[in-house]
Amino acid sequence: MKYWKSSGLVLACFFIGGCATPPYVSPADGARAELKLVASGGVFAGATIYEESESCRGMRSPGELIKVRERIVPIPAGKPLSFSMESIGYEGGLTWAQCRIVLTFTPLASHSYAAVYKHDGAPNQCTIQLTDTTAFAPSPIDSRKRIFTPPATRNSPSCK
Repeated sequence: MKYWKSSGLVLACFFIGGCATPPYVSPADGARAELKLVASGGVFAGATIYEESESCRGMRSPGELIKVRERIVPIPAGKPLSFSMESIGYEGGLTWAQCRIVLTFTPLASHSYAAVYKHDGAPNQCTIQLTDTTAFAPSPIDSRKRIFTPPATRNSPSCK
């Protein structure tokens, strides 16, 4: 059983790309917002914030969501931001299923957002619920779901 768990972690690093992706660097100046990334499903979860929002170039990792199920990151406000959340779920037998969603939205200055990722383990059965949590009652955010385009290398276009 230990062998399968360690093999799964190696597979997760390979497929999610968090092992080779440089860390995300918070904006040093300018208007900011914050994004809370929450992994509520899937065996292994990761997130990527893209330096260039339209083509999803410049992959940056805000940190893993495997042991820590949520992470808050400062993000630039007033311009489009693309991010993805992904996981590899156990689909039964010895089958692993990867699922990744890429979203683009424009954060407002001083707002707080939550992206809640869920994956039931099957391929293409994952969702992200993106809400503005600044006010007392969270409200849905107008975002654009993108099509992920492999290969997922740091500087290749990763969405359309």
